[in-house]
Amino acid sequence: VPDEGSPYAAEGTAAHAYAELELSYRLGLISKRSYAGRCKRPKASEWWGPEMEEAVDDYATEVMNIVECLRLEGGHPAVELEQRVDYSEYVPGGFGTADVAVLSEGVLHVIDLKYGKGVPVSAEGNPQLRLYALGAALKYWIVYGFGEVRMTIVQPRLNNISTYETTTDELIRWAEKEVRPKALLAYEGKGEFCAGEWCRFCRA
Repeated sequence: VPDEGSPYAAEGTAAHAYAELELSYRLGLISKRSYAGRCKRPKASEWWGPEMEEAVDDYATEVMNIVECLRLEGGHPAVELEQRVDYSEYVPGGFGTADVAVLSEGVLHVIDLKYGKGVPVSAEGNPQLRLYALGAALKYWIVYGFGEVRMTIVQPRLNNISTYETTTDELIRWAEKEVRPKALLAYEGKGEFCAGEWCRFCRA
């Protein structure tokens, strides 16, 4: 089914681009001059306004609070922005982009920005977020040896911050017992269709 896009998707994409810039600046990865220059690009700037500025600022502040909390826990967190994560070991061709992955000794914290304001989104058992966390855990585990995995959704325009915690072992167990069998069925064109109100964002 062709992806024809929508104004909501375009607005969300712009918000993510600005969020990456804002966090890059706060983390000292780019200068203020570089930040200002990139924000003047016409394609993204058509969406920029007070509401997006406030939402992105709230989101970036929450991310920085999470980083600081990990420091206070005694860690030395590193922050990866817009990282491609691969979970094809469990889902054929499976990958995604983690908005933020905070990597600390024994702790992985994956953070997802949801810019929409129509439907509140919870991190509790959220399959998309769990898959992104799985991909990030597989990518960075050899360095950090994650035991604990935290996942947070920040939905600034609804003042919604939701966090879910699990362990790497539990995440792998879920991937092996639930995700892999269903993914293989889907890959082969098998399984049962379960259409319902949860399909509101499905192109089909």
